[in-house]
Amino acid sequence: MQEEEARAKAGGTYSGAGGDPGRRTTAGNPGAPSPAVFKWAALVFLEAIAALIILTLGITMFTGSRTPSLVAERFFVALVNGDYESAFSSLNLEEDLFINPRELAVAYSDKDFSEVANYIVSERNIGYDYYLSQNQQSDLGGDYTVRYRDEGAAEDRQMDISIVKSGKDRKWYISSGNLIIKSVRVRVLKGAGLMIDGIEVPEEYASVETEQYNGGEMKVYTIPRMFKGKHFFCVTADGRQTVTSVNSLYGDEESLNMQNMLYSQETLLLLQEKAAANMKRIYEAVLQEDTFESIIDLFTADADRLENIRSEYENLINNMRGDRYRIKSLTTGEIQAHSDIYNPSVSVSFECDAVYDETSYWSDEVTEKTGSRSCSSTFVFTEEDGEWVQTTLGCRSLSF
Repeated sequence: MQEEEARAKAGGTYSGAGGDPGRRTTAGNPGAPSPAVFKWAALVFLEAIAALIILTLGITMFTGSRTPSLVAERFFVALVNGDYESAFSSLNLEEDLFINPRELAVAYSDKDFSEVANYIVSERNIGYDYYLSQNQQSDLGGDYTVRYRDEGAAEDRQMDISIVKSGKDRKWYISSGNLIIKSVRVRVLKGAGLMIDGIEVPEEYASVETEQYNGGEMKVYTIPRMFKGKHFFCVTADGRQTVTSVNSLYGDEESLNMQNMLYSQETLLLLQEKAAANMKRIYEAVLQEDTFESIIDLFTADADRLENIRSEYENLINNMRGDRYRIKSLTTGEIQAHSDIYNPSVSVSFECDAVYDETSYWSDEVTEKTGSRSCSSTFVFTEEDGEWVQTTLGCRSLSF
């Protein structure tokens, strides 16, 4: 008891088994730190450790979210999930008519990711010399390969992805160099319109060519850039059958010829009817010896061609009214007309009965005669101001 009182007066209380010192309290010992000081110091230390851990994790998460391999992985995962908005945001490209998330989805529509079961991302061409060259040339760009396997498949497939640091933010992005076609040229007829992937291509993309196709002018649509991959082309023109084409384009520059358009059935029938009616009208004018101006509306307004047609018409009158031979009337049977599905031309064939005067070689006696024969002609048309007009006379001299 006296010993405990002495300890108390000394200002300390110890507790412990076997005489070893244990936890010490400071009651009555003003020279030692208070329990609150120990608790506060421990709390500050723990908070500092926690802050350091959070900061470290934050730095790791921030840098990890933009590491080249993770950018490549996220691009691939976005494609697999059909999230083309996220995939496009990895490209650091400005949107335009044919560079946007929708067009990226169309371009990749020929790739089936629906059965992807697992994948792995690895860097290609790893080596110190390669690393240094990449550091100098592309600001630490990298090339990665994503190997993936479909559910139940026995072999891997792969996708190569290049990464570069670009943009004002100097972050890692997917290199678009291997994903973009620099130029796509589509040649069509002058009056045709073009749609790509359901998008009507504005006329500002078109330029007229001097080269002609089957007598008609052509124009070329030039798309400055598109995603490599699958695309849908559709060309339409009045009086023509619509031409569609599905193309997988992977070159740096691509060119398509889509000017070979068949005439629609309605146009073919129209030209056949016009050819038959024009033929009758021309022969009637010849028999009546009318001037060329009476039928000039049937023909092209092109001055050079029109002059040639005028000359052909006058020669036809002279041939069919000769000095000893003059056709007075013509009666045509059933007219058969056949159209060229590629060219605006019509072949006309028919049976013809004629009444004509023939002057004897030995006297001036005139005898009226009749005759029959098979006849054929070809009429070539062109479209001017929405109307089909002939570019040649078509009708040939008839003799019986």
